[in-house]
This record gives sequence, C-alpha cells and structure tokens, in this order.
Amino acid sequence: MIASAFSSIRGVESVLDAPCGVGRATIWLAQKSYRATGIDLGEAALEVAAEQLQAAGVDAHVEKQNILGMDCRDRAYDAVLCFRLIHHFQQRELRDQSIAELCRVADSHVAIS
Repeated sequence: MIASAFSSIRGVESVLDAPCGVGRATIWLAQKSYRATGIDLGEAALEVAAEQLQAAGVDAHVEKQNILGMDCRDRAYDAVLCFRLIHHFQQRELRDQSIAELCRVADSHVAIS
C-alpha cells in the first residue's frame, strides 16, 4: 500500500513517518532514498526502531513526538506518511486534530491509511 501511494508522487525528498512504531516503513522509505524520519510516543517502539534502522544500515532517525502536537516547523517535510493510526482515535476531534497536524508539517503530500 505504501509503495503504491509513493509511486504516484514526484519531487519528494524528505518524509515523516508518523507514527513509526518499530520502524518498518521508515526503513522502507530510507531504502528508497528518501530522507526519512520516524516519530512515535512509545519508548519501547522507538528503541526497537532505532535498533532496526541500525541493523538495516539505513540513514534515517527516529524521535519521540506526539502526533497531536509535533515539535516541527510548518511544512518541514515534503511528505508525511501516517499508516494505521487514525482509526484508533475514537473521538472525531482527535482524528481532525491529528490530520490537521500532519497537514501542517507536510509541504505537499500526506498519505493516510
């Protein structure tokens, strides 16, 4: 699904994977030559993601961030990937807030599953 979404966009260099979990999509993005950054709130997930990034030998990083209020400048990334998260927010306000935040930090593309 991610490969399909990214096959149709052009001019993207930097991608935020939010949330990244254990880093599978972050690794894939880095292997496809994107400047990839993964964010997540889970300390354990971030530890595993950092280990997986190192094991894969990719140039990417992960950091602790809250998707509902990221510490990133507006339009900081060419694209943002949000895979398997939105459906976890039962309240519409949280879904709307997270989507607004994803759009705020994306320059041109937001891919949400």
